[in-house]
Amino acid sequence: MKFPRQSTTVITLLFALLGAAWPLPTQGSIEAQASVDPDPVMAGSQATYQIRFLNAGGIPDLNRPRVAGLAFGSGARRGSQTSIVNGRVSRETSLSWSFTAAEPGRYTIPGRTVEVGEGTARIPDVTFRVLPPDEEARSRAFLELELPDGPYYTGQALPAQLRLLVRGDFSLENATLPERQGDAFVNSEITDDFRRGTLRREGRPYHAVVWDIVLTPVKSGPTDLRFAQQIAIASAQDRRRSFGFFDNVRTETMTLFSEPLATEIRSLPDPPEEGVFSGGIGNFEVTRSLAETDLTVGEPVTMEIVLRGEGNFKGMDPPQPDFGEVWRAYPPKSSFEPSDPRGHRGILSLSYILIPQEASVTELPAWKLWTFDPGTASYVDHDLASINVEVAPAAEEPRAQVFLDGDGNAEAAPDPAVAPETVLPLRPGLQPLPTAVHPLSLEFLGLNGLLASAFLAAGVLRSRHLRQHADERLVRRKAGDRRVRRQIKEVDRAVAAGDIDAFFSEARSILRERVSHLSSQPVEADSLATADCRDLLLRSGTGEALAEKVLRLLDSADASQFAGQRPPPERLGDLRNDLREALDGLNKEIVS
Repeated sequence: MKFPRQSTTVITLLFALLGAAWPLPTQGSIEAQASVDPDPVMAGSQATYQIRFLNAGGIPDLNRPRVAGLAFGSGARRGSQTSIVNGRVSRETSLSWSFTAAEPGRYTIPGRTVEVGEGTARIPDVTFRVLPPDEEARSRAFLELELPDGPYYTGQALPAQLRLLVRGDFSLENATLPERQGDAFVNSEITDDFRRGTLRREGRPYHAVVWDIVLTPVKSGPTDLRFAQQIAIASAQDRRRSFGFFDNVRTETMTLFSEPLATEIRSLPDPPEEGVFSGGIGNFEVTRSLAETDLTVGEPVTMEIVLRGEGNFKGMDPPQPDFGEVWRAYPPKSSFEPSDPRGHRGILSLSYILIPQEASVTELPAWKLWTFDPGTASYVDHDLASINVEVAPAAEEPRAQVFLDGDGNAEAAPDPAVAPETVLPLRPGLQPLPTAVHPLSLEFLGLNGLLASAFLAAGVLRSRHLRQHADERLVRRKAGDRRVRRQIKEVDRAVAAGDIDAFFSEARSILRERVSHLSSQPVEADSLATADCRDLLLRSGTGEALAEKVLRLLDSADASQFAGQRPPPERLGDLRNDLREALDGLNKEIVS
């Protein structure tokens, strides 16, 4: 029987749909094939690595390949098709990744054995060549990284500039943000806040997109640093022909790599003295001042230390002075005023609260503060000279009360032990007393019972109120409990929103609040640095496991804020659990 042409087409489509909806039995063993397209690959251009499975019942979950010198995309594309030839059914499934190669050479993507459905398949190795781009293609666009001259030290803040250059006869159609390759550095966030301009290279004009960033080495030893960026460009001639009305401009997609920076990251030498280095690396001018020099025992005064210059302001730990038992010092409050967009130059102010403890104090002692100058590879001693002060004793005890006689002359208050010579007269015109209540009546007993209960309850409440106010630690702890309960709700909101910065901000505040109650002295929780928390945990005898959990969270918060080392949002759930465990442990330590 012959079917009309239209009927044949419909039947073919129906069979295809049925094959897609219901898996058909396959024949033959599972076979795996791998290929790279195109081959050879041009350096900087995009290529595809594909794995095909024949006669497989499904697609295995495979991690993306990892080959030095090749940058693979994070997601794999999946595909499948079923065919029937002479009654034999075959099914093909595939996985593919896009990738780029930075340097010319010969590369091999290694194979592996995987489980597919109810069987296994061996993926073969794939070897291919990467050719250098021709001079003309290379000149169309490139990525530049500019850094100050070395040597570089761990923790040093390096002002850097990234520049994307597109040749003047091309236009930039699309671009991703540059990404750092390698883990020996961290960098400040690269955002859409960039500058545009025009530069010339080898006599040619280029459109420039410029990012000002800060790079910080975090590992010592030899390392390579480079950035990569994916862009799409079109020739200006094609753009003019489109008249801007139709999106039919031919674009060229390419991946750019900055020239690799091969360098040796040095570790900082040991400081000359213990406890005098605050982590400052750069060029700084340091001054110190006291708000006033006429002081009183027990009354606070502000000491301010100001650092001006350029360096790793965000990576410093505020130093904590030790002026002996005659001065009580509290951790500082810091404020930073940047003088450039990167925050590499500016003024850091540290405000300390000091309280003199004795009237014999005559000076604020000299103090050493060390910073490290990478230009001279040496420590710099900022010797802060002593400041002379005069400390008055605490306010005297209240004097005896003085009264004025009828003529306005002062006379001492009467001795309460001596009875007065005269008695005030009774008030005339007494009113009749109300009807008395019999002392044994029910009304009398009930009224007195109620009054006694009221006085007893008032006394208990008053006693508790006075005891709470007398116990300053209990008052501080209750206020801290209320604050922590509010902040835990903010932590949950940050986790739900995937907001890492908000999570670490609230987590740091919660941990500081709890750790502050381990101190026997009143401590302002918000002024505690990570180093102060470490000291309080050690002095209070907190268990090693709990202290390590608390400090690990605080260190992660510092790394996120100061070095840009943010964990992926999917880790927020685990971090929240760690925070809750640390909080439970600290609460038990405080109560005990």
